[in-house]
Amino acid sequence: MNFKKYLAVLGMVLGLAACGGGGGSAGSQIGGSSGGTGTPATSTPVASSFVFALDKPSINNGGSDKALLTVTVLDSSNNVLSGVPVKVAVDSGFYTPVTSTSDITGQVTGNISIGSDKSNRTITATISVNGIGNPKLASVMVTGSRISVTSTNATPGPSASVDLNVSVFDSANVVIPNVDVSLGGDAGVAGMVNTGLSGSKVVKFSAPATVGDYFVTASALNVTSSQPIKVIANAGAVPNASGSPSSASLTPNPTSIAPNIAGEVVNRSRLSAKFLTASNTGIQYMRVRFDFVDPRLGNGETISTGTSTIYTDASGLAEADYIAGTRSSPTNGVVVRVCYSQFNFTSTTDCPAHVDANLTVAGPPLAISVGTDNTMEKGLGGIAYIKKFLIQVNDSAGVAVKDAVISASVDITHYGKGSAWSSPYNIGLTVPTIRDYYLDFLPPSAPSNALNSLQSSTYIPVVQDLTVKPQILGELIWCINEDWNRNGSLDTGEDINGDGTIQPRKAEIVVSYVSGNRTDANGQLLLQISYPQNMGGWLAYTLRATTSVAGSEGDASRSFVTGVLQTDVINGSFLTPPFGMGSCRSPN
Repeated sequence: MNFKKYLAVLGMVLGLAACGGGGGSAGSQIGGSSGGTGTPATSTPVASSFVFALDKPSINNGGSDKALLTVTVLDSSNNVLSGVPVKVAVDSGFYTPVTSTSDITGQVTGNISIGSDKSNRTITATISVNGIGNPKLASVMVTGSRISVTSTNATPGPSASVDLNVSVFDSANVVIPNVDVSLGGDAGVAGMVNTGLSGSKVVKFSAPATVGDYFVTASALNVTSSQPIKVIANAGAVPNASGSPSSASLTPNPTSIAPNIAGEVVNRSRLSAKFLTASNTGIQYMRVRFDFVDPRLGNGETISTGTSTIYTDASGLAEADYIAGTRSSPTNGVVVRVCYSQFNFTSTTDCPAHVDANLTVAGPPLAISVGTDNTMEKGLGGIAYIKKFLIQVNDSAGVAVKDAVISASVDITHYGKGSAWSSPYNIGLTVPTIRDYYLDFLPPSAPSNALNSLQSSTYIPVVQDLTVKPQILGELIWCINEDWNRNGSLDTGEDINGDGTIQPRKAEIVVSYVSGNRTDANGQLLLQISYPQNMGGWLAYTLRATTSVAGSEGDASRSFVTGVLQTDVINGSFLTPPFGMGSCRSPN
């Protein structure tokens, strides 16, 4: 009886299988063609909301500063949403998108910069996200413009001739050329002047005919500055300074400038002299004269106020400009001084007290290079590996530059993951290429299979192939540094492998100077990097060296992979993968 029931059930199952769900083939291949002619429909995801953030509320107008805008797109459940187009429009300046469609973290990024407009202002960015009707506004302040108004005779007699020097500077203290400046005030100066190619304009006018205190105003780029003009009957009418200064200082800004082309006065440094009492109060009416200390450079170098006597204002401040000539100087080779006195000077050479300051007029554009060899050494405790690099600096004629100050930095661009190293030379399996694994530290230009080389701290990479993992013993894949903005903190969307920390740690590689940060008589300097042995072959990095010189070639960088010593190939700690063997998305 049970056998008959079994046959009946089996017959029903076979009958149902023969039906095939309406006559279709019962043996269709999974993932094969369906046999139909239709095309799957695609659509752009529609967002429900979005948020945005700026990495800084303001940018300076020196030209290189920018604000990073990050827009995060969300669905109705506040989950991040990828594939959504985002548009950003700015009312001034430039917007440079890094991405225009939200990535797997739901983010779109771009940079806001000043463009060619150096005026102080607010840049407003209008952010529009596909599917959301109401755009949002982001604001970035532009700051840094400054107007300098100085007079060679701040205390003229009635109707005396006065020369007024008007200059406009950006945040880097570089003059801004061709700026229209509006002059006003009650000293009898009015109208518009243009600073021209030199960024500076000398305005001549006659002082008021009546003794008294007046002022001149100068307005441009949404900034206003003023200069007091005190008309006196004679020199003795200016009160003596009240007391001897407890603090006297002279500060140049910047301390390094380029030479000027003959006939130009673009490159200059602001000289600020400050005089304070013991209670930190400014001393007004201090007699001040800016001067050079021999030996001078000559070749057209000047001080904007000449040999005139300047009087400090109520804050104890007096200012002038050092204007470079056509000749360069050694480091700190220009010495300026400010002579000062409570009372009138007896002559243009009288200098009862003074304070000095140093400047550098940097020479023609310099070049800097980074070189290396095929050797390494062990460091502290035999655990560290040390690799040295040669930095060279020369001028446009190829002559070595002594005492150039070098700034060095190292940026880890990628970290590697792979199967455990197990004597790959004698098991017949794939051996990593020279770009992935070093015996004698032959440097590549970049990892051959890197996702993206991250050179800019504001660049947000498009992460691809996150599920790829090494399958063969000795194979290696590169994963991009998770700290995309290089701020040392774990930010939203950066934890790609989900281990709760940033990989790799910035401290895995350190850079240091072997014997100081200045080049020797041959224009050379040694740098070194150091890292633990277990990081050998698992980190890709870029070494950068810069020097504060005029010209665009004061910056050099090269990319490498951490090497190992051949003597450690058999049992080195790097044989065990420090970052695991899974994909870039996996913590293992």
